[in-house]
Amino acid sequence: MATTLDRTAELMTDDDIVSLDLNIKKILCPTDGSATAVEATKVAVSLAKCFGAEVIALFVTPGNVEFPTEYAQTEAQEGVHHSKAGLDVATKLGEKNGVRVTGIERAGAVGHEIIAAAKEYDANLIVMGTEGRTGFKRFALGSVAESVMKEAEIPCMVVRHCSTEFCMTPRG
Repeated sequence: MATTLDRTAELMTDDDIVSLDLNIKKILCPTDGSATAVEATKVAVSLAKCFGAEVIALFVTPGNVEFPTEYAQTEAQEGVHHSKAGLDVATKLGEKNGVRVTGIERAGAVGHEIIAAAKEYDANLIVMGTEGRTGFKRFALGSVAESVMKEAEIPCMVVRHCSTEFCMTPRG
């Protein structure tokens, strides 16, 4: 039995693929300075280099948040500690690769502020890291990446921390 997806795939032609216009000029990259955020920043800068785009590096200080656990409070404090480092990493990666990077800081609910910044800066793409939490940690802390993907009106790319180094140079 053919599904709607199967029928759609059958009806697609080469022209449907070729006509895809990826007009990426501004990439929003939320960062907290963590290893996963740095991986996402590398991807954002690499994509910006390919598309001739600008990167908006964003750090959000969680505001007026009651933490459900001591673990969550400690994790949030570590994120604030890394904020300048995350923005500095983005700036240095941009300079090294000829990509314009603008660092901004906001305070508030992290997911909400990411969505607001994407709109305010007319971003075409959001590239962000995720820890891939499961079980109780996910229940207690939630997933910023998931909330952003649900609310964003633009494409989102989620990057997980991996053991292989992301290649910043074009292959060829």
